[in-house]
Amino acid sequence: MESGISPILTSLSNSDLGLVIAKSSSVLLWVSNTNKECVYFNEAWLNYRGRTLEQEYGNGWLEGVHHDDMERCMNIYTTAFDARESFSMDYRILIADGFLWVDAR
Repeated sequence: MESGISPILTSLSNSDLGLVIAKSSSVLLWVSNTNKECVYFNEAWLNYRGRTLEQEYGNGWLEGVHHDDMERCMNIYTTAFDARESFSMDYRILIADGFLWVDAR
């Protein structure tokens, strides 16, 4: 292990390594498909939300976005998605004990 990288990690493909990192990260992560639907949420996201992947999947996660933030967030997200540009937005999302401000990028 001269390089400081575990042999287990070096044996993983890039996509497998990405999945390992996403699953173990404490950062709230999600991935969307080409239809703008969310198709992956990591454990940190699901734990904060107190919901299952099936509940969040597609547009289910939108059920937790604060109503005052919904229109603005969807405009930012869809505009950037359609233009294939990065975006940044902050919004409140419902978690077990109230609303949490998140900074999505």
